[in-house]
Amino acid sequence: MSNFVSDKLLSGFFVSFGAVLGAWLRMKVTRTFERIQISKKWGILTVNILATFLLGFVLALLSKNINLTHTSLFYLFVCVGFLGSLSTFSTFIFEFMDVLRKRHWLQGLYFGLASLIGGFLAAASGYGIGNG
Repeated sequence: MSNFVSDKLLSGFFVSFGAVLGAWLRMKVTRTFERIQISKKWGILTVNILATFLLGFVLALLSKNINLTHTSLFYLFVCVGFLGSLSTFSTFIFEFMDVLRKRHWLQGLYFGLASLIGGFLAAASGYGIGNG
């Protein structure tokens, strides 16, 4: 097997393993929110904010460390696999549409703004701390 093929298989494994862990954690957090009588959408908000903070932090480390590139196994495992699966835009959109479909306009406004503004602030904070 060529090095190219083995490198691609190894990269795919790291992305896949990270994705499984990220999806598992997202499921656990959202189920916990549901069990304690808090809406699933707030669990989604929580994992999305956490993921954007961590992504900002890791990207700051990448910008400072020449050994951590966008093709490194660490980046593939954490950023592409784990954080990509932990946060999910499609689930955010589904929950947002569900709130709007039920005509809970104010709740939809809060959820949408909290997701967007909170995500940007979390990513900026993570990036700032990672550069600090």
